[in-house]
Amino acid sequence: MNDERPTPDRVVGLGAVALRAGWWASAPLRRVGWAVLTTAVPEEVARRALRDVVTAAAGVVLDSVDVAKLVGEHVDLDAVLAEIDLAAVVARLDFGALVAAMDLPEVVRQSSGTVAGEAIQGVRGAGASADDTVTRVVERVLRRRGDRPA
Repeated sequence: MNDERPTPDRVVGLGAVALRAGWWASAPLRRVGWAVLTTAVPEEVARRALRDVVTAAAGVVLDSVDVAKLVGEHVDLDAVLAEIDLAAVVARLDFGALVAAMDLPEVVRQSSGTVAGEAIQGVRGAGASADDTVTRVVERVLRRRGDRPA
């Protein structure tokens, strides 16, 4: 079985065949008139079928094209970005929904836990340094020299 993806030319060819077959099959209805056609096939059904066919064809075409490369070659992105009003974009953002989507208490808990852990390490380091300083002062006052076991 052939697992190759359809190429755009095959899709267009199949579309042309389908249109030709549809045109041929609709000949009796065309003879009767447009009113009979719209009665036989409700406009909503025809629009839905056309939308499905166009969507499927567009999907096949887009799957076979490197859209990023195509846009990069044919669109001046700097010009597009120059036209964007960032203030208007930011004004449209729903910060309330953004904050609601975040678990703010958990973020605060994690942040304060990290800060508290770093503060404890700092206090321990300062305590060890202070202990060494006190030991040196006591050693000088007692006029001890050299390393002695504690």
